[in-house]
Amino acid sequence: REVAPDSPVAFAMHFALTTYFLLLQLGCLADSPDGSWVRVDYLGPERELDLLETFREVAMLLPHLNIELCMVGPAVPRDWHSTSRVIAEACEHHGTLRVHFFNGVYHEHYDAGMETLTVCAKPHAVLGLNAGFYCYPGEANATVDLLMTEGLRCGFSDFSYEAALTMASMLERNAARTPTVRPNPFASPIRKPDVNPACALACFDNLWYFVLNPC
Repeated sequence: REVAPDSPVAFAMHFALTTYFLLLQLGCLADSPDGSWVRVDYLGPERELDLLETFREVAMLLPHLNIELCMVGPAVPRDWHSTSRVIAEACEHHGTLRVHFFNGVYHEHYDAGMETLTVCAKPHAVLGLNAGFYCYPGEANATVDLLMTEGLRCGFSDFSYEAALTMASMLERNAARTPTVRPNPFASPIRKPDVNPACALACFDNLWYFVLNPC
């Protein structure tokens, strides 16, 4: 859309575009029939909750699919729990994009009623942007165990190479393939403000990514 990298729009859109990019890297949507429903479980949303309308872009970029995005995390407001919102209605240009909200941690909700809101019983992909599993060792280990036990297709990103590599090492012990950490072309164009300015390492939201169990 020819948006300049230094535009505020580029920052606002990078969550949605990273979501789209990770789904492409997982390769799990290529063979989905036109008009079918695809479920994507989205772990730990925070700022994304204020940018929900930008996820309409995912529907535009995957026009042959109907997408349900299950946002699960402690930052989801309690009064949003077990509710849904339609971000994009199906039309001639794209399918439906519907967001379901769950307050709490993923491993506690996975088999505890999420399917009462969703069309698909199980996710086609699980994503975590700026996931930072290493910051929550207890809860993260339970979620990692669930992801690996179920053999789910996963895509994760983090703000620095070292952070992404640490997170990948938590998951690689059970992965079908050792994950490779790569730069995300849709990372935030704005350096993280809470990083020590004396630090020479590149630190931007969703700067590095890896995938597990791609198709």
